[in-house]
Amino acid sequence: MKGINKVTLVGNIGGELELYKGQGFESTKFSLAIDESYKDKSGQKIEKTEWINIVAFNKVSDIINRICQKGSTIYLEGKMSTKKFDHNGITKYKTEVIVNVVQLIKGGKNV
Repeated sequence: MKGINKVTLVGNIGGELELYKGQGFESTKFSLAIDESYKDKSGQKIEKTEWINIVAFNKVSDIINRICQKGSTIYLEGKMSTKKFDHNGITKYKTEVIVNVVQLIKGGKNV
């Protein structure tokens, strides 16, 4: 049985957008902050921020760069992708969400 690789997130862009352009190719990378709060067993409120690595390509990258900025709240859909790489002889892994749908909720650029 095949699985489903679909991610839906709502969060705030946590830093400047990193735009990369090549010949016929464009990508944008950024971190998405997702805040959550809950009560622990003692009833104390706990606040936590998850930081998610996000990457968008071509048309979606262009849309993000036109309408979004640091601090923008966005809705996005995509899929998880994990890359394996070597750093100074040590094998490391990086997990990111590859975006295929994005919608600005608030805090975007005046276009």
